[in-house]
Amino acid sequence: MPKPNFLLIMGDDFGYSDIGAFGSEISTPNLDAIANDGKVLT
Repeated sequence: MPKPNFLLIMGDDFGYSDIGAFGSEISTPNLDAIANDGKVLT
């Protein structure tokens, strides 16, 4: 079984819903693609 890849994106001064994939009106197509193809760990 191949080892999983992890990508950690850290940002400052934005909330959970500030990314398009999580309900924002702002267009964030690249972050949306990462969010839609991956898993969200909370």
